[in-house]
Amino acid sequence: MVKLTFDFDEKELSESRVTKDDILAYARNMALKHDISETSYGVFEKDGKDAVALLAMMGVESLRTNLEYLKYVKRVELDDEGDIDDCKESVEEWLEERGGVMVKLTFDFDKEKLLERGLTEDGMLEEVSEFAKENGIEEIAYGVFARYDEHALCLLMMIAYRVLRERPNYMECLRSLELDCDGDVEECVSIAKGWK
Repeated sequence: MVKLTFDFDEKELSESRVTKDDILAYARNMALKHDISETSYGVFEKDGKDAVALLAMMGVESLRTNLEYLKYVKRVELDDEGDIDDCKESVEEWLEERGGVMVKLTFDFDKEKLLERGLTEDGMLEEVSEFAKENGIEEIAYGVFARYDEHALCLLMMIAYRVLRERPNYMECLRSLELDCDGDVEECVSIAKGWK
């Protein structure tokens, strides 16, 4: 029997809107398609010759399809009858090969201010999403944009600069615009208020 176990970081999750069920969604969808059993919460098991390959893919892709989830798990352990691998480490190694630094830009809008101006989050993010697609930036969650190579910081800073400098509605309607460079976080709206 091959087993995959998600070991969550409870402290990080308690400070986030991300839930364990969010993180497990990919694995559960894959389990339904490939006859994999969730034998207890966050623990998946399968027998057979393809069990190792399928559970390894499940562990890696659960994190790689949404890299934000890396911070919310301590380990994603693949146990092949005592032979242990950590899928989180595999994803982190993959990231290092691509440049090593994860940079993320998170838009948090004040919904009341949007409503007062007849604006919507979808409308505000449409231009950002188009620029992101043109420049290889992933939207990893609603209003959260990320890239993972040596150009990431420059491109995401460019987005922040453009919307705050050239689009007054953003300055008025954003509660915050956080630029997170591998855990080093800057709040861009506060910085922009000091621009001349």
